[in-house]
Amino acid sequence: MSQNHLIKNIVLVADTKHLEDKKIILYGIVTEIILSNTLIKKNITFQSFTEDFFGTIFKFYVYKSRTLLLARCLRLVEKYDLDMSNALIDKLLIVFNIQPPKSNKNNSKNLDVLLAWKKVINNE
Repeated sequence: MSQNHLIKNIVLVADTKHLEDKKIILYGIVTEIILSNTLIKKNITFQSFTEDFFGTIFKFYVYKSRTLLLARCLRLVEKYDLDMSNALIDKLLIVFNIQPPKSNKNNSKNLDVLLAWKKVINNE
């Protein structure tokens, strides 16, 4: 899947109103990000990825296998409510530079981290 197709899916999930529809599209987006060697080249980078996007850190052995990491991340997405899903979507929108971030007092630190991820994904 190309990065353009991934961006279209992120825009699609941002426009979706129903929680179950959001989750289904988020499964595909998270799967593409984790399994794609072009977006994130080294598995060790996923530790900061899961901390920044999902707010959790797994044990070290999880990061050695992309499929195991994928299973854990999809399990987290499955437990998300609407607000948590929208927060993940907002982070994806920032990283892929799809729309300007929402202004928020706590957003400046998060914005710096997400912009750093944007550089990683765009190979800058």
